[in-house]
Amino acid sequence: MYVETSTLAWVLAGSLLFLLVSALLGGHHDVDALGDCGLDFGTDGSHDGVTTSEIFNFRNLALLAAGFSAVSLLARNMGAKDPAVYLWGIAGGVLMITVGVWLFRVVRRQEASSVTSNQKLIGHVAFVTVAIPEKGFGEISLRNVAGVATALPARSDTGAIATGFEVKITAVAGNIATVARAA
Repeated sequence: MYVETSTLAWVLAGSLLFLLVSALLGGHHDVDALGDCGLDFGTDGSHDGVTTSEIFNFRNLALLAAGFSAVSLLARNMGAKDPAVYLWGIAGGVLMITVGVWLFRVVRRQEASSVTSNQKLIGHVAFVTVAIPEKGFGEISLRNVAGVATALPARSDTGAIATGFEVKITAVAGNIATVARAA
């Protein structure tokens, strides 16, 4: 099967365009586009414990296409026969995915929080950013020494707390804080 050079060039251009757009827009999976329509998907917008595959995703498919088409174009222009062009293309695609996964892991490690344990938050004062209903969950935000805001899902044993109130963190179970109105 022969793949024309122009087809490889279009695949390269399309995959690079996809990678550029996804880099500019980010890899957000949030459902904020739905607005406040009364649906609660149980997320706080963070990606802790993401279960999506790190290898089989659209970004890596675009990297595979870019690597395959770029190396295939180079091999074809150097005079390689079709089987060699495709083998070099596969090798280039795998190399691009490997470098991409490694690079995104390096970047993700740099996004580490300065809070090493949520247990260290007990006793800190925070502000309610999403109202905490009685027998329900809301969200609190607080700032650490570096000025970085941390948001946590929160519940209250002392009744409902409206947005904007100052609260004190009394306990943390996993990533859910239990709060009480600050005195």
